[in-house]
Amino acid sequence: MKPYDELAIVPYQIAQTVCGEPYTGQDLSPARRDARQVAKVEAARQQMTAEQVATFASFADERCRVAYERGADWMLKCARSRSNRGRDQLYVYIRHWLAGSTLRLHPALAGGLSD
Repeated sequence: MKPYDELAIVPYQIAQTVCGEPYTGQDLSPARRDARQVAKVEAARQQMTAEQVATFASFADERCRVAYERGADWMLKCARSRSNRGRDQLYVYIRHWLAGSTLRLHPALAGGLSD
């Protein structure tokens, strides 16, 4: 297996890119996409500081590194894809992690999500 640091995909950079893009809930199926939740995640994402973005990117990179080194199917599929499909799927995973992370960073914005 190729060493993690030699992979063509770079989760740290993908995470930084995701943090700079508007959150539209594209990590969720249309049936589960709730406009209120998407708006709350986007508001929290906009409040992220450069330090929080770097911390999140490091978290995503470490999560991917551990998954790859342990042979997690989802990460191996992303890493071994011969097309952009693997990279695109990793964007989906990282957007999903961002949604959860931003609401933990800004809990006041998360209030009422279960209503």
